[in-house]
Amino acid sequence: MWRCDCFVVLLALSFGVAAVVAQDVNEWKEYGCDDPNVSGKAACFCGFLSDAENPIESPPVAAMSFAALAATPCSGGSAGGYPCSNVALQSVIPLSTFGSSSANDIWGWTHSSGREFAIIGLRDGTGFVEITNPSSPVYLGKLETHTFSSSWRDIKTYNDHAFIVSEASGHGVQVFDLNDLLDVTNAPATFSNTYHINYVGSAHNIAINEDTGFAYVVGASQCSGGLAMFDISNPTSPGPLRCFSGDGYTHDVHCVIYNGPDTPYLGREICFASNEDTVTIVDVTDKLNPVQLSRNGYTNDGYTHQGWLTEDHTYFVFGDETDETGQGIDTKTLVFDVSNLNSPTYAGSHFGTSKAIDHNLYIRDGITYLASYRAGLRILQPNNLATASFDEIGYFDIYPASNSANFNGAWSVYPFFESGNVVVSGIEQGLFVLLPDILAGPPEPTGTPTTPAPSIPTTPAPVSPCTNIRVEVLTDDWAYETTWEIRVDDNVVESGGGYSDFQTYVRDVCVDTSAGNNCFTFTIFDSYGDGICCGYGNGAYTVDVNGVNFMSGGAFGASETDTFATLRLPHLYTHVSTRGGTCADLPSGPATPSPTPEPTLPPAPCTQTEVQVEISTDDWALETTWEIVVGGTTVASGGPYSDFTTYTEFLCLDLSAGNDCFTFTIYDSYGDGICCGYGNGAYTVDVNGVNFMSGGAFGSSETDTYCDTTPTTPDPTPDPTPDPTPDPTPDPAPESTPDPTPDPTPDPTPDPTPDPTPDPTPDPTPDPTPDPTPDPTPDPTPGTPGTQFYMESRVVANVNEAWTTVTTTQSYVAPVVVCTPKYGSGTPTVVRMQAVGTNSFDIR
Repeated sequence: MWRCDCFVVLLALSFGVAAVVAQDVNEWKEYGCDDPNVSGKAACFCGFLSDAENPIESPPVAAMSFAALAATPCSGGSAGGYPCSNVALQSVIPLSTFGSSSANDIWGWTHSSGREFAIIGLRDGTGFVEITNPSSPVYLGKLETHTFSSSWRDIKTYNDHAFIVSEASGHGVQVFDLNDLLDVTNAPATFSNTYHINYVGSAHNIAINEDTGFAYVVGASQCSGGLAMFDISNPTSPGPLRCFSGDGYTHDVHCVIYNGPDTPYLGREICFASNEDTVTIVDVTDKLNPVQLSRNGYTNDGYTHQGWLTEDHTYFVFGDETDETGQGIDTKTLVFDVSNLNSPTYAGSHFGTSKAIDHNLYIRDGITYLASYRAGLRILQPNNLATASFDEIGYFDIYPASNSANFNGAWSVYPFFESGNVVVSGIEQGLFVLLPDILAGPPEPTGTPTTPAPSIPTTPAPVSPCTNIRVEVLTDDWAYETTWEIRVDDNVVESGGGYSDFQTYVRDVCVDTSAGNNCFTFTIFDSYGDGICCGYGNGAYTVDVNGVNFMSGGAFGASETDTFATLRLPHLYTHVSTRGGTCADLPSGPATPSPTPEPTLPPAPCTQTEVQVEISTDDWALETTWEIVVGGTTVASGGPYSDFTTYTEFLCLDLSAGNDCFTFTIYDSYGDGICCGYGNGAYTVDVNGVNFMSGGAFGSSETDTYCDTTPTTPDPTPDPTPDPTPDPTPDPAPESTPDPTPDPTPDPTPDPTPDPTPDPTPDPTPDPTPDPTPDPTPDPTPGTPGTQFYMESRVVANVNEAWTTVTTTQSYVAPVVVCTPKYGSGTPTVVRMQAVGTNSFDIR
């Protein structure tokens, strides 16, 4: 999809609204606005902000002579009046020579005889210059634009042919046989197309993989602006058009036969795309079934413009075209470590010496050649790509008047001539032929200088692995309305959109879960506000986290969001969620993960407290979560889950060092438990092989506390059925002779009203749970038949002479309990209870 609305506004801010309004109908056609496949005038300006100065009112250009100059060395920081360092001026061909009002892209071609030619993009066509004698270049002629003039044109070469695209409406791909340049007798000549490819109309850019003979047109109205792929091994008989549109608009791309450190992809054709706000990596080996391997954004992004892969295929060096203008920073060059194609990492950024805007860059022999608008050509040698560390080892400034952040000066650079000559295109200036004296520089390092290629950088990897997230979207018949994003600390780290109707898209991403970044928010949007199901097709989405379903749906209105977190502990790796909440609502784990994380299932038997949690979900499993808290800290958690599925987790908890109790709580966000209105869900919690809790019909939550009461000295006469709730009214005067049969489970909730007058002769076998409101003459007889047992604001059972089992959400363990009738004050009824489990009782 086109993503241009915001750029129209930025354009007005940068160049004045008048410059936009001043366009007449014919001017609009230059920008592809009569193309029926382009939606609205917003699309016409996609490239405007990204690639050029205002074509109507260009800023003033420094007054200079553009006459062709003999080779001039860089001496005293100047060559022919241009600021320089380690770069000699061979010659300049002024823009006026080409008879055009502006220049743009540049590329090169070398004939088998060794003759070298520069190919420069012009507003009204493409110019050809022979530079075999670099100090005496020859302008051979021009290939006129196929339709209209345009400030954007892009050229690549393959098999002795030039392939040219433009954002002019209906332009398509011009194919020109470069052998026609070898014997020009009437220079400057007017050339004609050798062939024309009409697979696309207007397009922003073209890339060619010379190893496979495939062309990749991007930023076109076809393929949603993504990769339009076709075979040009026979330049005048191209193969059929194939598309990759899974990540929407692509601004530029570099495609290679992969030969890097990610061995499963060796020999496959991989494309590295600059997609406006991400670097997106796609396996295009099978053109009918291209596979997106990863999509990665970065902080403080402006517009991901263009980049180039290092020769060892380990790093991707790229530029962001609007961060300098938007953030007021110095020229910024960014680096991704792509040694893992499925999970690239941001290595860092390098800042230049001026505020100039970076544009196009290419890498040869490890050296980066950057066209940086008003700062001209900048040459960078890497010190350590693992940290994006570069040294500027040369420059040639073609716009001496200023190095400010404006769209004038150097558009692009071509550094691949065998002679070592480098050509640069100047928007207002024309063509420069330059000779750096650093061509034979050292090969680029891939990490620290002592680390051999293609080793991974020596910077230690985070202890915690990333969180694996899979987003799958099945679109409805209004797919362009659908987008989604993942945020970390309120920064968008992943996003998707630009989809086609009735298609399934799968995105696998790996998000860093290092300390402090363990909370994420996923949101899916529908711009019309009717979700993706069920009025216009049965669209749906799912989000899985570490292989467990986290969210799913389709009928959600304008948006649907949820928050999740990963907690990494010595015995647990799971996630928790609060439907519709924020990161602040979630329980938090330790700030720093264990330096030696253990797997979820320990390889050896648990020697501490073993807890097994088993959940059988109902048909609203996304509402179900649980947690275990020790000493006020959540140490384990689970959910939300998938419907009608059984999940089992084994935990090994350390309840020593004063934390001898844990509290288990299960939640249902809707408030109706997991049984029995919408399926017969249930849960059990076993501790050391013995059931501790179980249930399913619990409302919003159910909780209980377990304490490890193993005595330090074995009890010689253990009570076979110890009461887990001892006497809450301890005697304030301790006995001189301790009870030889101690109660192994102290009461964590003592009686708030202790007896102020202790019994001087304590009962050696005290009643561990007295009536909290003691009856001076308790009636030991069972309750009256038909009496309602009333607890926690609800009737839990009808009391009869027969034993009736009751499950509650609290621990009330006592042989005698006084209950009040539900309605009215009534006479208290004494009910006999006997414990079955911690919060299950038989009563009568």
